[in-house]
Amino acid sequence: MQTLLKLKAKRISSINEFILGTGIFAVLGAVILFIINKGDILLYINTHLAPFADNFFKTYTHLGLGSLLALFALVFLFIRYYYSIMFAASLISAGVIVFISKKLLFTHLYRPAKNIDLASLPNVIEGMNYHHYGSFPSGHTLTAFAGATILALAARQKGLGYLLIAMAVGVAISRVYLLQHYFMDVYAGGLIGVAVTLGLHFWLNRYYPRLKSNLAKDYLIFRRRRIRAKAQLSAN
Repeated sequence: MQTLLKLKAKRISSINEFILGTGIFAVLGAVILFIINKGDILLYINTHLAPFADNFFKTYTHLGLGSLLALFALVFLFIRYYYSIMFAASLISAGVIVFISKKLLFTHLYRPAKNIDLASLPNVIEGMNYHHYGSFPSGHTLTAFAGATILALAARQKGLGYLLIAMAVGVAISRVYLLQHYFMDVYAGGLIGVAVTLGLHFWLNRYYPRLKSNLAKDYLIFRRRRIRAKAQLSAN
């Protein structure tokens, strides 16, 4: 019983760490948006990062792809059904939110490449596919923060919550650095991702006791039952 309580405390600690980090991101982000023009933030980040960051962020930004949530949903089928469903539900929710926002609500908000002459910037990455439309919110950032929230909920080690929020913020920075989004796009995307995922968690948590199993465990139970059934038939 004490062991279970300790594990529960560690799990709660991880998500608390993540929420604390998200709170800091929310406050600092709001201050930045209040005192600095969105274009100035983009120019500052693009100017002050070293050239080696080009290749790093081109790769790192893929952590915000929806396919990663789908992969986690498959992997967690063998760990715990609950988190597998959370990943799948977050992926679907993110897709719906991004589609409605970009295609219906905020079609008038363009990406940096549409508003800014890229040739005037000090660091433009060659070979990069710069999008012009569908700026708000950042889908990559929304997805990254959603996935990080679920991993923080599932985590068993203290300190992982801070690591996960740092990794999610890294995706947000990559989107601005790569000139794909303004800061307000990634700021909103991150907060929406956390809010939606926590909302799903509070809604689905009532089913947690029935979703604590996993595919491997259920398969073993199924095999044992079949063996017992065959043994009983042989005995008769």
